[in-house]
Amino acid sequence: MSKRLFQKKLTRIHLLTTIGAVLLLTFAIGAVTYSIGWNSFQQRLQEIETRHVESRMELNRNAIQQTAAFIRYKKEQSYQELHKQINALLDRLTEHYRNKSTSFPLEELAVLAKNSRISGASLQIVHSRELENLLPQQGFQNFSRSIGENRHLLFRVETALFETSLKKDILETIRFIRFGKENSGYIFVMEVENLQGGPRYAKEILLPVSPEGEGKYLDDSQLDSQGRPYRKEYLRQIRENGDATVRYSYIKKEGGEEVEKISYLLYLPEWQWIVGTGTYLDEMNAYIASEREQFARQIRRSVGITLIIVAVIILASIMWWLVFY
Repeated sequence: MSKRLFQKKLTRIHLLTTIGAVLLLTFAIGAVTYSIGWNSFQQRLQEIETRHVESRMELNRNAIQQTAAFIRYKKEQSYQELHKQINALLDRLTEHYRNKSTSFPLEELAVLAKNSRISGASLQIVHSRELENLLPQQGFQNFSRSIGENRHLLFRVETALFETSLKKDILETIRFIRFGKENSGYIFVMEVENLQGGPRYAKEILLPVSPEGEGKYLDDSQLDSQGRPYRKEYLRQIRENGDATVRYSYIKKEGGEEVEKISYLLYLPEWQWIVGTGTYLDEMNAYIASEREQFARQIRRSVGITLIIVAVIILASIMWWLVFY
């Protein structure tokens, strides 16, 4: 009898040991499987994010490069047309002068030039002997022309108003450029006053989605919600490379929520403009969150199946022990 009780006790120990071993083995296999699956899942999400960001940045770079090419083409074309108009006007003034006597007053010719405005530009006439007294001034271009008997005149073309008008026309064209998914991409432009940064380093001159912000000065000390000095960062990149890629948090106009954004910016030194565009990453973040939730559901399902299997094994072991012992 004592021997029989000992055998039952030993069998019970074997049963409990077997159940414990099965549980440990199951949990160990589950932990390893989960770890491998989680690492693989994280790597897949990283690849998805990298591809998404790279594709959006390529789209942004292309949009900005094309915009910069348009600006330079429009500027060159406009100045070529201006020069054609100026030369045509000078030809008319020269002919008018030659039809007069050689004593035709220079002042009268100057009045004719002054009253002749071309595409926002104006002419001023200065005698060559006064040229040495002239200092270079921004916004002026010089055209030399010999008129009459050994009379050399300098036509100074004031282009400041012309260039202001040209910039305005270009900005209004860029304002309506849209690209990307659902045409949500747009171009913004800043006019730089100090590329080194500072409290008024630049002014917003084009902000299509928030035109009320145009004309406002920017401060490079501003941080995003995560404490990143993103303006200092893109200014540093522009000083070093002429362009910049920066990631930061920004308030999205649709909905007013703060989301992650990545922008590409290009510096145009001829006008001290920074031309840029950005992409909100909320769609990508929403997709990644959805993938995480799906993975969590898979884990919960796997854990549930594992627990059922373990429960069946334990129940079968107990039934076997009850039947045979």
